[in-house]
Amino acid sequence: MGWREPSIWPTPRPKHFHDRKIYLLGEIIHNPEVNDQLSEMGIKSLKETGVGYDLSNLTEEDVVIVPAFGAPVATMNDLKKLNCFTVDTTCGDVMSVWKRVRQYNKEQVTSIIHGKAWHEETKATSSRALGEAGQKGHYLVVFTLAETDYVCDYIRKGGDRQEFLEKFKGAYSPDFDPDEHFETGRGGQSNHHDAGGNGGGATSHPPVHRGQIWGGESGRTFPFL
Repeated sequence: MGWREPSIWPTPRPKHFHDRKIYLLGEIIHNPEVNDQLSEMGIKSLKETGVGYDLSNLTEEDVVIVPAFGAPVATMNDLKKLNCFTVDTTCGDVMSVWKRVRQYNKEQVTSIIHGKAWHEETKATSSRALGEAGQKGHYLVVFTLAETDYVCDYIRKGGDRQEFLEKFKGAYSPDFDPDEHFETGRGGQSNHHDAGGNGGGATSHPPVHRGQIWGGESGRTFPFL
């Protein structure tokens, strides 16, 4: 495990937070026994809505635990505005993936993330692929090898843009366009690039990275292109 900020495991509640309400963003890990123990200790779970976590009842006196999966950038910014005491237990491996997608964004490279689009860790990772204010990063989430093969074929040969967008609906960044944000094999353009996006084909579009697909909730990687 790795922590970005000093954190205190919530078990010794009376010692550290005896006079504060403690909340948890969703589940700290996907382990029912652990989550039941936290609930028995009086730690309340903040449920996710369609637009993020409901933080409306929080005050600066409250303690909020960020789970091992991390949390989206917008949620972390909202917690900072509320001035809550935040215990960040984000896993170090997760933060390593965040570092990578941030770098891809700086290099104007489209991130391909392995995971379930709805999963907490995938959403936290994809929010960082978008970049900071003013940056316009792009990402695509794939889950199965069949989906990965489909994407690889599209990059190599091109394909039906509308079919692609429908197939991955809900799993890509706002305004994502596979014909724009992937450098496809159409028109004789090269689809081979290093991490900096320096390829043999001339194009003004941000290329997809050739290397590995990172991230999601699995932490697994597999070869891409």
